Amino acid sequence: MIRVLVQGAGAVGGLIGARLALAGAEVAFVGRGRQLAAMREGGLRLDGPRGEAVLERPLAFASAAELPWVPEVCFLAVKTYDVAGAAADLAPVAARGTTIVTLQNGIGGAAPVLDALLGEARVVAGLAFVSAVIERPGCIRYTSAMSSVVSAPLPEGIEARLVAAMAAAGMELRIEPDIRRALWRKFLALATNAALTALARAPAGIVYQDPALLALAARAIAEVGQVARAEGVAIGAEEEAEALALLRSFPPGMYASMYHDLAAGRRLEVAWLSGEVARLAARHGIDVPVHATAWACLKPHAEGGRP
Repeated sequence: MIRVLVQGAGAVGGLIGARLALAGAEVAFVGRGRQLAAMREGGLRLDGPRGEAVLERPLAFASAAELPWVPEVCFLAVKTYDVAGAAADLAPVAARGTTIVTLQNGIGGAAPVLDALLGEARVVAGLAFVSAVIERPGCIRYTSAMSSVVSAPLPEGIEARLVAAMAAAGMELRIEPDIRRALWRKFLALATNAALTALARAPAGIVYQDPALLALAARAIAEVGQVARAEGVAIGAEEEAEALALLRSFPPGMYASMYHDLAAGRRLEVAWLSGEVARLAARHGIDVPVHATAWACLKPHAEGGRP
């Protein structure tokens, strides 16, 4: 049995951790606020295409310091703006040999976590393909029956066991040696979907069926591809076409998580999405009007608190 810590018991981390625990892995969660309280009081409920499942007594803590054992691997699933605090909380377990797999949106990979830990730690970049939202505290609604994680190579002795545990939970863990390119490939659709569903305040079934918005999506994807190539990453027309096809395949009612954060008045990750595209584009002298506009329009909401 593999011991897994999920740091950040939100929609993505909660779904991955609950499925692993229900399949027999030993899983602990670090969460906060109403989500943590609900998990402690009533467990963690999953609801979606696979039906309803309940993890009745999750190991849920406010800090990694409270764990009764040292995890072998940790999925770091907090929002990007919470990385520094989460990494500081993880420092003691990282020092005891826990491998940390980062699952943040964007293209930063493991670098922000390594910077925050300021020491020797086994941190590998990863990315999650999960469509889920916290419907209410203690309940995660997911919109796709399939969920997966892509990770840079893991230490010997952990990789095969984690792959097996994920498979037992109905999820794929794919090991990708060129994780930087994998991050950029996801970023093509990720940054575009976040920008357009947030700006249009409309789901995939509208954004990627309306001809004008679909053309805007294609342009936004091309902007990311151009920046990627300027950064030395091999992204071409084929990858851009795949990203657009992926967006068009999304369930009609699906929104990017940033839309849900915007609608709820929470902090946004836009600085690491369209903001990052605009920042890198400016460095290379590239014009990115779609993402520059998204960054300018959403930046006033980045710290949350607005209706």
